[in-house]
Amino acid sequence: MDNERVRNFRDFTEKYSVQIPIIQRDYVQGLDTNKQKRDKFLKALLDALKGAKPLHLDFIYGTIVKGKQTNETQIFVPLDGQQRLTTLTLLCFMLNNYSNVKMDEKMQNSLKRFTYATRVSSTKFCEKIFEETYNKDYYNKEKNIETFIQNRTWYSIEWNNDPTIKAMLQMMKVIEGQLNSDEYKDKLDTMAQNLYGENKDTISFEELNMGDYHLTDALYIKMNARGKQLTDFENWKADFIGFLASNYVEASFNKIADEDRKDLTTLKFYFEYSIEHQWTEMLWKKAYSIWNEKSEEEKKDEKYPVVDMFFMRIYNYIFRILYFSQTDNESIQADAFDKDFDRFQKVWSKKENIEFLFQTLDFFYSISKRETNFFEELFYTTDTDNNLQANKTRLFGVKQVDLFKKCIGDEKEFDLKRQLLLYCIIKYCINNGNEVSDDLKLYVRQCRNWIEGIQYLDTGSLSYVPDVRIVEFKKYDAEINKIKQQRVSKDEFVCKLEDLSYLRGNTEVFEQKQSEEVFNAISKFITLPIIKKVQTLIALGFKGRCIKNHWQYDLRFFGNEGDWDTIFLSKEIKVIIPNLVEEFSSFDDAGTIADRIINNEVSNLKKQSDYRLKFKYYALAYEGLIDGDLKTYYIAQNPDDELDLLILNYRIRPFSSWHTEPFGLLITQQLCKNKENKEDILYNWSKSNEPVYLELRQFGKLKMKLETLSNNNKGWKIYYDGLENCSLPDLESRIGNDNILQIDKGNKIIEVSYKQQLEDFYKEGLDLCKKVLNL
Repeated sequence: MDNERVRNFRDFTEKYSVQIPIIQRDYVQGLDTNKQKRDKFLKALLDALKGAKPLHLDFIYGTIVKGKQTNETQIFVPLDGQQRLTTLTLLCFMLNNYSNVKMDEKMQNSLKRFTYATRVSSTKFCEKIFEETYNKDYYNKEKNIETFIQNRTWYSIEWNNDPTIKAMLQMMKVIEGQLNSDEYKDKLDTMAQNLYGENKDTISFEELNMGDYHLTDALYIKMNARGKQLTDFENWKADFIGFLASNYVEASFNKIADEDRKDLTTLKFYFEYSIEHQWTEMLWKKAYSIWNEKSEEEKKDEKYPVVDMFFMRIYNYIFRILYFSQTDNESIQADAFDKDFDRFQKVWSKKENIEFLFQTLDFFYSISKRETNFFEELFYTTDTDNNLQANKTRLFGVKQVDLFKKCIGDEKEFDLKRQLLLYCIIKYCINNGNEVSDDLKLYVRQCRNWIEGIQYLDTGSLSYVPDVRIVEFKKYDAEINKIKQQRVSKDEFVCKLEDLSYLRGNTEVFEQKQSEEVFNAISKFITLPIIKKVQTLIALGFKGRCIKNHWQYDLRFFGNEGDWDTIFLSKEIKVIIPNLVEEFSSFDDAGTIADRIINNEVSNLKKQSDYRLKFKYYALAYEGLIDGDLKTYYIAQNPDDELDLLILNYRIRPFSSWHTEPFGLLITQQLCKNKENKEDILYNWSKSNEPVYLELRQFGKLKMKLETLSNNNKGWKIYYDGLENCSLPDLESRIGNDNILQIDKGNKIIEVSYKQQLEDFYKEGLDLCKKVLNL
């Protein structure tokens, strides 16, 4: 750095008057629309002044013009740096009015000549605002500096449309708010001294006179297209380099990734070189690959690959993880989280975090040079539970396994589960290298298993939902360190068991040590049709997974395609797993085994005198009882009354949803089986508190209705037309003494108790319906 060009604001202002040329754009740094950038820069200035910690602002480019008078101060015409110079001028102006430390006469006269030549209104405003000194008490009478100035007699209302004036007023208002805050109000004199008093070197920059290099305004105009703004990435890169230069001037970086960068021993130089070479090269390959996959129509809007966005996604990913892995009890609320200056300072003020960012980028660069895809050597994905691979780890719910591509791609596809898994891999590889070793494979498998276990059961969708949270990353960080220290080898069949969609890494449900036998058994079970799976589990003693309790009812789920992990990760399933493994270890095919289990249990049940009072019997003997819409819950009133059942079409509030009586549903299914007459309508769903019924309409006319009695569902009422044409043998003789057969000239009603004769009544009800339908 050329010390002769280094300037502090006081020396610079005393040497030059500043004139913003007409070719420049308006002052925008103070606008509320630039709030994040404005507040970050202002806080950096105020914190430096408050603590006398030096802050260097890099280069100020411009040309020097001599004043008209011989003794007049020279004029500096900035070509780059106008925004910073304007903000410093406004800050100096405000501190001069708020503190007890005043600028000397020479500096005040120089500030009075600060002007904008971009518009006549901007020029006049600057002349007026800096020509006199105010006392802060004046501002307070009119609420704030902005209102005070707008109420001055010289202020023209038309100036409200001048963007430079608007931005300057907004910046002064923000500065005023900061100077009145608890953080700074007691240190105003110190801050003034550090800006334009005795400690004037606190804020510095390098002055570059373009005339010394025989450069003209034309170069600036060509480079900046008359004030065209830099991209967010370019702004961030410049800010980050400045931050490294200010905070890590001589800080060494000892983790050099390759020979090309062996001489770049400081953090600043390492970053500047790498972001223009290795890291851009790494991102370019991916950017081109993603761009090349776009359609020709999409390429019309995006004519070439751009790496800026991809780099910022990596940066934001690492920034968030580092922040939350080192923070307790904070939620992520603001949309502009990644631009928050306080969080930026908290993370990057730690050298180890800077190093972790660089090492992560070097890790990505290293794996990008491999002939084979790093992540495809670790992971695989499949839509079925066939062809599981023991030497890799299955990723569930994804179509491609390249976590780096997900990181720089669509943020919606890079969910927190994948973010956490990638973080696990980065932490391992930074310390152990990028070789895809057996140890790394075992490590990522254990990490996958652990992350899959961070979930909760959504009782609305009946499926497990990931519960990984960004605010929990500090806790996760501790768990990752444990996994790195604890490595347990696993055989081929344990790995395959963990990769089953039924288990998702959790094999605790299996207590057997014979992993091959367990895997072969469950692999057979998986091939069964849905209803056979449910019946087999019930036959083995499974009573459903209890999802909710409601008064005397238990809501129990028995399984559905896509939700078998809900069953196999439940505590209710554990008691029958040994029997399931033993039964399916047979050499017979899965269907034969299932039929044998079901038929044997039905035979055993029929040996019991009260088998007709057991739900288990009807579920096994009549598969239609558990068919439903395959998202069915069965509700048992209590263990002593298993037949007090409902089937719910489940919603968030199940007892306010549609429901039906399972035995009526059996009749419906039998009648609708292979039925071609579309004029007959059978309906069996009731809503909320309506009584459960089975209704038959023929050509729009109600022909028959079966309705449960209100007394704890002990029986059905059967309403139908045409009793004389549909007599059932011995029906009346089987009606209990507590029921009454009513036959009126109009509506015909039969009340039947099915407590002891449910199966016979089901058959008779079915016959009755067939007669009414003339089937």
